[in-house]
Amino acid sequence: MRYHYHHISRKDLRELVKISREIFKCSVEEPEEGIVVYGENAKIYIADKTPLVIELGDKERIPAIHLLNKNICPVPYVVIDQGAVPRILNGADVMAPGIIEVSEFKQGDLVGVREPQKRAFIAVGRALMSSQEIMSIRKGKAVKNIHHVGDKIWDIVIEVLMRL
Repeated sequence: MRYHYHHISRKDLRELVKISREIFKCSVEEPEEGIVVYGENAKIYIADKTPLVIELGDKERIPAIHLLNKNICPVPYVVIDQGAVPRILNGADVMAPGIIEVSEFKQGDLVGVREPQKRAFIAVGRALMSSQEIMSIRKGKAVKNIHHVGDKIWDIVIEVLMRL
């Protein structure tokens, strides 16, 4: 896995916290230190050993799955059935029939994908239809999978966290 990282300034840390608070509505504390990791066409921002923000090659910013699992971000979500979990972990998009619960969101929103047992987040995606459409239509692709547990970005994050 090829990546490199460096420490970021206090100013950049404040910007990172601002993004987490304003864009993702997270209640993030002011971190002491942070790094940015470059790899797999993404920048991964980590503060106090917690991945916060992933900036993809097209400058799209998404919350890191680790951050979502701290339950400090009221991000819209879908809960998938157990049969859909392996598919999502292989990078498949979320299909409406595999969704058993939704919070409220609009088409185009960033959405967390939760597994059914512990309700842990396992992916982040972009809603292809609103939560109301998903539950009424019950067919087709509902959420485009952008980042999931076990993808290349996840592997880089885990490797970096083990070194810190």
